[in-house]
Amino acid sequence: MNQKAFAKEFESQVNNFCQMICNNKPNQLGNLKRSFNFDYQNDVIISSMEQLDEFNHIINDITYYVDFKGRFSSEYIEEEVIRLLHKLLNDSTGANVYLQELYTNLYDKSNHEWFIITQLNNIELKKTTPFKLIDSTMKIMFQEDFLEESTAIKHKRQDQSVTNLLNMFLLPDSLDNWILKPCIYTNVKAGDKFKARDFAIDNFNTSINLLRLYFPNYNITIEGHISLSDNPINNSQNIISYDKTEGFRNVSPLKILPRFLKLDIELYKELEKLGIHNLSDNSEISKRIKECLYWYGLALDTSFLSAKLLNYVTILEHILKIKDEKTELSQRIADRCALFLETDFKKRKDICEKIKDIYDLRSNIVHSGDIFDKNSIDKKPKKKIEDLRSNLELVNRASEYARSVLLKLIKENSRFNGDFNLFIEELDNMKYKYTDSKV
Repeated sequence: MNQKAFAKEFESQVNNFCQMICNNKPNQLGNLKRSFNFDYQNDVIISSMEQLDEFNHIINDITYYVDFKGRFSSEYIEEEVIRLLHKLLNDSTGANVYLQELYTNLYDKSNHEWFIITQLNNIELKKTTPFKLIDSTMKIMFQEDFLEESTAIKHKRQDQSVTNLLNMFLLPDSLDNWILKPCIYTNVKAGDKFKARDFAIDNFNTSINLLRLYFPNYNITIEGHISLSDNPINNSQNIISYDKTEGFRNVSPLKILPRFLKLDIELYKELEKLGIHNLSDNSEISKRIKECLYWYGLALDTSFLSAKLLNYVTILEHILKIKDEKTELSQRIADRCALFLETDFKKRKDICEKIKDIYDLRSNIVHSGDIFDKNSIDKKPKKKIEDLRSNLELVNRASEYARSVLLKLIKENSRFNGDFNLFIEELDNMKYKYTDSKV
């Protein structure tokens, strides 16, 4: 912990900002931000875009300060910085001390442990088995499960009884609303409730998208489903986050969507045979697959063909490209995809040709914003229909290739010991060597 280095880095920055805003008056026309503090009887007022830019610069620098490990939301840091500014406007000589206090507070909070749980839609979990899927667990919940979690928290919160913790945990919901319901939960480290919820939703979506990779026709969602898709969502429900370190609960209203997947122990064992258990490690292959699951979920959730195609191509590039590669991308992706998925020469050739067509369509989307040619308005109806069919086929092919590569790499992850460079090296060594003896 290095409070002095933190204070030294930000002292002149916050002092200069205080000088910028110290003469701003309340209620003046054009105030962009205002915060009044009753303890110090002063205002923090930001009245110009220049001041707002400098304020946001401070927020970003502190939010992503290396010692805090990216575990705070900008909303929380903004509250803390405004509190700091109130102190400085009251005592302009105390910046170094106040910054050290801020550092200590943030550093301690950055290691808070959170237990976060919400209910699942469109899935039926069989028996009482907990299904561990990467960083989250799906389970039919019983009262004993909540008592067990509350008892574990009590070891850190000696001032609370298990019953009180259980009530704090679930209120304002009745316990009956959670018992025998399919739920998903995770543990994360975060400094505030907003960031904890963001981390948890990332974990939930990764686990759900892993299932959707194997069962794409099922639209599993969490209560309060947050999506970047264009699908309409309603029916506000709850996601519950509990700060296990300090012992307080937060209920966030979120949102939802329909279709049931039945997950039982037999199906789960089959998924384990396909390699999903290896995704819990921190190998480079596992990291890339988990990142791709995010884009895969976006592609499934959107109805815009252009967005689908862009997300599928992003998956292919992320899983078949080394970071430093910047030239001949379409050729590299086409070759590696073909070599990984097929042994037959003709099938490999077909994949290469289709991926080049997919990249041409992607280029058209990026430059025109549309999946169709800019000049399609001038085309005859028959030609426009042919183009539509062709583009739909390319989107479907992109989906097929992205999904197939992910499924196969999950299965073969252990063979490469999670080494992504070894995976790419094997594909490149196979280039131009036909493994089909008939060719």
